[in-house]
Amino acid sequence: MQFVEGTAEILEVAPESLKPETRFRDITDGWSSMTGFALIVFLEDAFAISVDPDVFTEMNTLQELYMLVENSMKVRQTSC
Repeated sequence: MQFVEGTAEILEVAPESLKPETRFRDITDGWSSMTGFALIVFLEDAFAISVDPDVFTEMNTLQELYMLVENSMKVRQTSC
């Protein structure tokens, strides 16, 4: 799955270590604003969505990020 593999690459962890409840900011010692920016850019490029940085900062788990992607894609499809 593109979401898991891309997220794992940015976080520098094995894809199989990621679970829906994974708190993505807590799984790497190297979390920084640049990591967050890279994750936003990945989501926007890979899924052709727009991620509001304020909404992103409120998210904690991979499930929340995935739901953001799913919901954004649904909105995009309905507006086409």
